[in-house]
Amino acid sequence: MRAMGRIVWHSYRVTLASGANLAFFVLTATLVLSGFLGMMVEVSQFERAYASQSTEAFTAPLAPVSGGSAHQSVGEAVTYRFIHSLPPLGGALLPFRLVMPGLGLFLPLAAFILAFASMTEERESGHLESLLALPLSTRSYGIGSLLGRHAAGLTTLLASLFVGGMGCLLLYSRTVAPEHVARLGIMAGIITLYLSFFMLLGSWISLRARHSDASLRICSVVLVLVLATSAVASNARGVGTFARLPNSPVPPDNVVAYLDATASIHSSARPSHPPDVERYLWELRRYAESLHSSLRERYQLERWWNALSPLELLQEIGGQLLQDEYATVTDVFDIHRDADPSTSIGQSLHHVLPECIWLAVLTLAALVANLRGCTRLEV
Repeated sequence: MRAMGRIVWHSYRVTLASGANLAFFVLTATLVLSGFLGMMVEVSQFERAYASQSTEAFTAPLAPVSGGSAHQSVGEAVTYRFIHSLPPLGGALLPFRLVMPGLGLFLPLAAFILAFASMTEERESGHLESLLALPLSTRSYGIGSLLGRHAAGLTTLLASLFVGGMGCLLLYSRTVAPEHVARLGIMAGIITLYLSFFMLLGSWISLRARHSDASLRICSVVLVLVLATSAVASNARGVGTFARLPNSPVPPDNVVAYLDATASIHSSARPSHPPDVERYLWELRRYAESLHSSLRERYQLERWWNALSPLELLQEIGGQLLQDEYATVTDVFDIHRDADPSTSIGQSLHHVLPECIWLAVLTLAALVANLRGCTRLEV
């Protein structure tokens, strides 16, 4: 056991100080900081556009619902509402919402680069053969090397998320709510689990392959399959979604003219509307209720497709945890929602618990496969 501990420590130090690990740290921290820059660009554009208008700020803007899955419509609507509100909603969670798609694509690539040669280069250099000449079992060396490399990768990830996150929080000019910090901490744990799965998958491929070039080719194919699976799952979710959504009512020209004329009224007491306008507003409310019901139903069905792709699982979890306005994100379309916008972390976690469990199961399966491979390690 003491020998395995020394192997873990040696592998951890060597991997932590490697050039690939340093590049991983810099790129991940930069990617996280780009979320803050993206938020500032989006918010400043909206503020400039609003400054040129004479009307009051609207309190609940929504993006138009276009073709695509319910997940896409809901995710875009939440982000759109957060950015296009004065002041912006979401607080410190907003920049991390913007960066999640990029992280989801970048981390599998980084994990395979870090892990594809974890064991094959030991064979090719002769280091493995010389070590196994010592009174040390292949199982102890394999598991110790695996744990050390894996711990170094996760340490780098957490350090880069911390540095990038602290940079965002320091640049963020508003008060950061403790609940936002807690949500970000939980999300960092989920991202760590996500990276663990792909690092373990890369390590397992390296255990099975005899040479680094073969391991690299297999990892490249697996990465393409992961991205293709994500695309298939995303497209499959959207099949039939837009066709099943209700059609929005089209206002007559006189209603449009009336609404444009009264848009600049700065008064909480609105005058009574003409019958045509009242009829249109009633149709609009019915449309909103029907839209919310349809999207909520489709959203729940689409969650089954997310099980096909770890990338989609991460986006599902991030979409729910990186907001504090809705118990479930489909409530962004609920016109009868309670005026109190607060929602607890427990509510958000309860909503994505199946996705978290499934991601943990995938990671555990990859770990078991690695441990079994380490017991049959060959020179």
